[in-house]
Amino acid sequence: MTANGLSSRDAQQDSEAIGYVLGAVDAMNGRQFCIPSSVTRDEVIQTVTAYLEENSQFQNLEASFFIMNAFRDKYACKPIP
Repeated sequence: MTANGLSSRDAQQDSEAIGYVLGAVDAMNGRQFCIPSSVTRDEVIQTVTAYLEENSQFQNLEASFFIMNAFRDKYACKPIP
């Protein structure tokens, strides 16, 4: 799947796209980015769709790479002192 398959219409209506996003986020959270536990599932989907709208030039990237970049930008892990 490419990032284009995660467009706002698809991510909100297509259970496959939502499942893909949530699975990728679950696999990478705490390693590639650090999403606070207070962030809801809807906020996760909104982050991906907003990032795609703002970065449409990346729509042909692998979806997992695109998701990683979207969350690294918004929820970067704090360095361990």
